Amino acid sequence: MHKAYTTGRLLKVQDIVKGTRPKRRRIQLITNAVAIVFAIVVPLLIYLWTHLHFVSLGYRLSEARDANTKLLGLNEKLKIETLALRAPARIDTIATKDLGLHHPRAGQWVVLEETE
Repeated sequence: MHKAYTTGRLLKVQDIVKGTRPKRRRIQLITNAVAIVFAIVVPLLIYLWTHLHFVSLGYRLSEARDANTKLLGLNEKLKIETLALRAPARIDTIATKDLGLHHPRAGQWVVLEETE
């Protein structure tokens, strides 16, 4: 067995030929293990985040649809109420009974002519 001296440690010829040292080899194994774990965990975390985000958007979309349905119903009720409040018969009743107004008689109204 041939001996080589570096940093006071005895190395085997196989280590010199391969160009690796025991400590460096350990570091390389740890680095490879971390890289493999990183390559597995990061895509899983990305998938999990996108999936949860998609589910959250689904809930928000459902809530928005429910709110839209309620607002459409309210809009329809308000349109009906507006038409009821604008009814000429209702306005005539309020004018005559509540406000004491009456329709003008034949001599009470005057037609104005247009001026240029």
